[in-house]
Amino acid sequence: MLLFHLGRNASCLTPNKENARCIPVKSCIVIIHAIQTGESNAIKFAQQSQCGYDSEPLVCCGTKGVPEVQKKEHHILENRAHSVIGRNSPCTTPNRENGRCIA
Repeated sequence: MLLFHLGRNASCLTPNKENARCIPVKSCIVIIHAIQTGESNAIKFAQQSQCGYDSEPLVCCGTKGVPEVQKKEHHILENRAHSVIGRNSPCTTPNRENGRCIA
């Protein structure tokens, strides 16, 4: 539940107590990665990060996500150190549907 509304680029505090900025969710890699895991604690973290709305959802975007998400992401990156996912490569959406990578 959003109890207050901050403007775009306003200073904010993440659920991890990190000083950050309130930016569009699509611009926040930390929140995008959290949502993509589909894990309930990561989704909750993303919801708790919401800080406003300015024609699109805004989130308090820091550099640290949910600790469990960071550990898994690091492990995945270690295992895929030599593989590169390119534009239009197959990938999975946050809803666990097959799709194509766009970035």
